[in-house]
Amino acid sequence: MRGHADGRAVSRADDLWRPRSGCGPWCLPDPTAAGTGTGAGSVPVARRLGRLLRRVGGAQAVWRDGRWWYVPLPDGPPVDEIRATDTGQVSWWRRGTLVRATEPPAPSWQGQPIGYATCPDCVPGTRLRRCRCLLDGDQDCRHCSGAALEPSEFVCTSCGDSGRVPEAVTVTLTDLDGFAIHELWRADHDDPGVPVAGWPGGAPVLRLDRRYRLAERAATLGVRPADLVDADGGLPLHRDLREGLVFPDGTTVPALVRFVRKAAAGRPGARLIVAAVRPVTPPLAAVLRLGAGLGLDVAVTVTDQRPDPDQPLREAGRWWSVELVAPGTPDERISPPGLPSVEAAVGFCLRMLDGAVHAAVPADVQVPLVVPQMPRPDADPWIGVPSRGVVDPTVALLRLARHYPDRFVRVRFQADGCVVGLFERAGWVPVVRAAGLAAALGALGLRP
Repeated sequence: MRGHADGRAVSRADDLWRPRSGCGPWCLPDPTAAGTGTGAGSVPVARRLGRLLRRVGGAQAVWRDGRWWYVPLPDGPPVDEIRATDTGQVSWWRRGTLVRATEPPAPSWQGQPIGYATCPDCVPGTRLRRCRCLLDGDQDCRHCSGAALEPSEFVCTSCGDSGRVPEAVTVTLTDLDGFAIHELWRADHDDPGVPVAGWPGGAPVLRLDRRYRLAERAATLGVRPADLVDADGGLPLHRDLREGLVFPDGTTVPALVRFVRKAAAGRPGARLIVAAVRPVTPPLAAVLRLGAGLGLDVAVTVTDQRPDPDQPLREAGRWWSVELVAPGTPDERISPPGLPSVEAAVGFCLRMLDGAVHAAVPADVQVPLVVPQMPRPDADPWIGVPSRGVVDPTVALLRLARHYPDRFVRVRFQADGCVVGLFERAGWVPVVRAAGLAAALGALGLRP
């Protein structure tokens, strides 16, 4: 017998006698069961499962609403598996399965199931997606040749390649320390939204009711809106979900319906879990010291996007990117700023540390590896000298971003100093080279 964390106990007897006909759809409750099935209480459970195993190939005990429910698991349809071997041949075998004869009664705390519709924008199991010509009215489309479907390498934005478009989404906002708020967002009422932006002559961007603006709840949990992250992956929550924004897509689908569909797209069980936790990461200066010790360059990119009435759809704010790269890596291969805080950028950089160290290994076996070491006593003070203390360069980098608003500013810390560059149409252009960040700011006429 094998136990599960959700209160299930499963047993299977592959070497026992199996009846030719499966059992009927029945489920046996155990009204005498008490407790949680641990200790002495698990002995009757094993005994009842053993009785079921004399009739079917498997059995399952489900703890639900204060009692055990025993479910027989008859044989299900076999599954054929085909795999390619290292020699180029193909191996095939048939694997048996077990299925529940019936489902136990639904838990008393469970609400109505979330319905779904078949995704209209893709063909499940294929790379075919709905072509844009259906919205543009192009009869001679070069992408689909009139078939209304085109191949794509990207995930379907409507269903996340699940083939289902849920009618609702369950939203959980938690601080991962015992506090959680659960809500069900349904598109069963009319919320037209309030126009907040848009291009002249085009459809406006709509903002929904405060219930759908998770950014306004961040202060309740003691964090900034930029600290709201998707618990599935840890990336910052998209602006549309944070602010309750709905962008025009050329269709007549109501704004709330589109918002709910986008929030639930590709999420198992149509569930969105948002973690409201301030990132706990080392200061940026510690990453600079780490790069110096490993012989890697540290590329810090920041931009200060100001509100622009001529570009109402652009998201204003400060965006960061921190990356450890091998010396000589072209600037075009370094990530642009895309994280809303320096803490989030540092955390992402440290998660990618193993890949950065692996990429820095020389391809030529004759080239020796760089030996990790502590920074020299005469190292740049912005990287950090033990005798002088570690100085956080975040303030100086923000000073650079304010000096060049609405532009990508990159400071690349190298073994022989640092380079300040700006992103132009032709690519990255160096502005000043100096022995350290303090010297670079002085050359630009800026105070650290």
